[in-house]
Amino acid sequence: MTVSSFTTHAQGINPAPGQELRPSKNSNISGTVIDTNGAVVEGADVELSQTGSSLTFPAVKSGATGQFQFPGLGPGTYVVKVSSSGMKSFVSKPITLNGETPVIVPNVVLAVEATWRSTLRDRLGFCGQTHPRLMRTFL
Repeated sequence: MTVSSFTTHAQGINPAPGQELRPSKNSNISGTVIDTNGAVVEGADVELSQTGSSLTFPAVKSGATGQFQFPGLGPGTYVVKVSSSGMKSFVSKPITLNGETPVIVPNVVLAVEATWRSTLRDRLGFCGQTHPRLMRTFL
C-alpha cells in the first residue's frame, strides 16, 4: 500500500477496483496591468467571474510590478475585469480553463479616461480664463 492509497483509505474514500483517485485539476489566471505608455499600473482592482455561475471570487489588486493572479481555479469559462481610478476599465474575452495549464491574460492595457474638463482644456488650450467670445470661465 502506497502512502497516497493509505491516506485515501484512512479518510474512508475507497475508489472502485481499477480506478484511482486523482486530485482535482486546478489552474490559474494571471496577467500584468499596464497603461497605454507601457508603465505598470499598481493597485488596479482586478475582478474574476465565472460565466454561467453565481460563484464570486475575492477581488485582488495588481502588485508593484502590475501583476495579478487567481490561483486554484477549476475547469470553466472566466472573465477578468480590471479597473483603476481615472482609467477606462478592461474586460477580457472569455477565458476557458480545461485543466492544469495556467493562462496569462495578454495586454491588460488601461487607457486614461478623458473627462469633459480635460478634453475641453486640451482642445481649447486655456484654463481658468474667461473666453472673450463665450464669456465663460473654464476650469
